[in-house]
Amino acid sequence: MGSKTWTRDELLSVLENHIKNVVTHYEGRCYAWDVVNEAFYNNGTWRPSIWYDTIGPEYVSFAFKTARKYTTAKLYYNDNNTTDINPHTDSVHAMIKQLRADGVPIDGVGIQAHLIIDDAREYPAPDFTAILQNLRYFASIPDLEIAITELDVRIELPNDDTKIEQQAVIYADVVSACQKVKACVGITVWDFWDRVSWVPSARPGFGDAQLFWTNLTRKPAYYRIADVLSNAAE
Repeated sequence: MGSKTWTRDELLSVLENHIKNVVTHYEGRCYAWDVVNEAFYNNGTWRPSIWYDTIGPEYVSFAFKTARKYTTAKLYYNDNNTTDINPHTDSVHAMIKQLRADGVPIDGVGIQAHLIIDDAREYPAPDFTAILQNLRYFASIPDLEIAITELDVRIELPNDDTKIEQQAVIYADVVSACQKVKACVGITVWDFWDRVSWVPSARPGFGDAQLFWTNLTRKPAYYRIADVLSNAAE
């Protein structure tokens, strides 16, 4: 699409046509859709895109209203670096709160949660208290669902027992925090097996982010999550 200069009306038509074709094709088979993904930078400013640059920020409301015309599935806004309260989270929260007040049909927010064990060069994973505080922050928007949509916890290689334990704690913290907030309706891991993980190719020097090793044996994080779920069921 970047090879052509589009008018605003042309892009609105393209967007509606795409949404209509996708959601009607899968109608009845999807619980929810991520209608808009990653509209903001980590500093909380709008991320430039063909949609934002040509239509303006109202492309978000148009996308959700259009999706509601063609599907009864839940409609989510999804973004990264929103696991704790920060400028990025504040912008997402403010946008969703305002759009819902304006009648835009946003049913939920997806928190990607691509996390990393403590490393000063990137964004270290927030602790349990920060994750819980953030979930409650989004839950303060009435009737808004929250889902952890892309959970993984990458490790700077080479790995060791200390890092594996940190990873297990982070996975368990996310699950525990979600359980304590009624509006948090589910968690999806972003791949479950290191062999198919996106991390090594996209983040050189990092890996071992999933719940299963490459030989399909379970990691300590798997058992830590199982313990959290088992204890909650008692």
